[in-house]
Amino acid sequence: MKYIVPMATLALFFSHTHAMKNIKNTKELTIVDSIGIGATTGMIAITGLQPLLKIKNDVIQQKMISWHPAVLYRGFLVSFLSMTPTTIVQVTTNDLLKKTMPKNNNSLSALDKTAIAFLAGVSSALAVCPAERVMIKQQNGGEPFKKVISDLIKRAGFKTLYHGFIPTAGREGTFATSYLASDVIAQKFGMVNPKNELLYSLSGSLPAAILGANVSLPCDVIKTNMQSHELSLKQAVKKIYHADGLRGFMRGSLPRTSIFLFGIPVMSYTSKVLEQKVKNMNH
Repeated sequence: MKYIVPMATLALFFSHTHAMKNIKNTKELTIVDSIGIGATTGMIAITGLQPLLKIKNDVIQQKMISWHPAVLYRGFLVSFLSMTPTTIVQVTTNDLLKKTMPKNNNSLSALDKTAIAFLAGVSSALAVCPAERVMIKQQNGGEPFKKVISDLIKRAGFKTLYHGFIPTAGREGTFATSYLASDVIAQKFGMVNPKNELLYSLSGSLPAAILGANVSLPCDVIKTNMQSHELSLKQAVKKIYHADGLRGFMRGSLPRTSIFLFGIPVMSYTSKVLEQKVKNMNH
């Protein structure tokens, strides 16, 4: 635990150092800039999110919640190794897709920004799905990271790491949209030229967090049941519905909303501030 904050701080330092060493006469972000921003954003966010993720998974699986820090941070290494490449993929893909559009970023419509952010999130499921497959098994059994991976692959082959990919992709698409396109909501509130970057970010990210948490929750519930109980998509849906009806798909709403209320503003603000700083340094 004592190394978590220094690691996040170090990531922030390196992202700024890179920007200082690569001064160019352009305001465009390079791929390396996007990777640095994505990595730093993910590292900072997962440090605070891990306990909430553990609580959310326990609620969905209807397990007793342990409040011991060692239990709440169980699987942190997997989450850390997952969150960093996940936000790298999301931020980088989001920027690359924007650059492929015939319009410049400032003239993209709300629909354009939302669709691009959603696709960026879907693409990140390639990294998220296997990581969470391992994390859930580790959280449930408490076994070492290496043993969990080895047992999974021995039992069902490499493809088992992508068990639950479809609902994971749906969830990640919504999650990425919540922080990468939060300015769409901020603009709807009339804050187009904000003087305070933090207030601007919060005005969009807080409503986006509440909406995103609940829209993506059914995908998360299905994914968690598939991965924890070794069920197919159809079996997971039937199990959830037979146990609790439609409300079963919203199990874990409070902890998931808490995750979004913390994660989305932090990630939205961090990514926007870093992006602006890098652009200013590159100008």
